[in-house]
Amino acid sequence: SKHSALPRQNSEDAEERRLSTFAGELRRFHARVGLPAPLLKRLRRMKGMPKEAFDPGWPALCASLATWLEKHGRVPELSGKTALERRLAKVPARARQAHRNVTLPAALLTRLRELAARFGGIGDGARGAPGTA
Repeated sequence: SKHSALPRQNSEDAEERRLSTFAGELRRFHARVGLPAPLLKRLRRMKGMPKEAFDPGWPALCASLATWLEKHGRVPELSGKTALERRLAKVPARARQAHRNVTLPAALLTRLRELAARFGGIGDGARGAPGTA
């Protein structure tokens, strides 16, 4: 942007709108399959970049959830003691929504279903839950 901020969709400048669209596409791609670490590092250093703009995508979330389940032998709880547990407790609901929106990669849906079958409690039986549909 001409004002040292991130590009905006509502700008009068066509180039800025194009860059904003590209940045949004990068974020969606990262959420689905992840971006390379060096690129993420550069993007996160950009002036004005919101801290949460490139949060871990589905591959990293699924890996973290699997690690949690292996280590603790139970499903993380929303009322958990740590921020990590509370964040991981939200993954099944987010996965259900991503599955409904057709933005959850098939391989990760399969992985979440495997975890649900092994540990139970993931995908609480709601229609469309990764462990049930």
